[in-house]
Amino acid sequence: MDPKHPKGYRLLVGDDKKANVQLQDDFKGEIFMLPVKIQTDKNKEEVKLAFDFSPKGGPKDAVAILGEKGGTSTLTFPDGNVWKKETGIIGVFKDGINPKNIRVIRKDKGSTLAVDLINGRKTTTISAKSGASKVLFDFPGKLQDPGTLNPIENTISFGDGNIWTKF
Repeated sequence: MDPKHPKGYRLLVGDDKKANVQLQDDFKGEIFMLPVKIQTDKNKEEVKLAFDFSPKGGPKDAVAILGEKGGTSTLTFPDGNVWKKETGIIGVFKDGINPKNIRVIRKDKGSTLAVDLINGRKTTTISAKSGASKVLFDFPGKLQDPGTLNPIENTISFGDGNIWTKF
């Protein structure tokens, strides 16, 4: 979650040497895949991530420090911006039927959620309503389709057997 882009998402995937961040600043915005360099300073016990935001008009070498706040992973940038990993239903999931398809769930208003179904370059935004452990998704042609949230396994299970897994 990037507080400067609350209607967007950030998906950071990689290993201890390099990574990529897939991001979108808002519902209708362009999706970017940007390189990230990872540096570990063992003396300071610090991990730094250098982002190249130049393809989207930002700085070429924005360095963030990996940390933790209240049990949640964070990335803190020099300008004071802090990205945090979301918990619960909010966040980025991979589709169980086609793991290349990404599902981004964000708060909209009240208990209403906005869900981006990203299938390659095509994005469809739908709404959903959250309850205690059930979420009702308004998929095209399949309104009020219930999904069951498992917060321990970070999954959402559907009646058709599909299981979304949180990154």
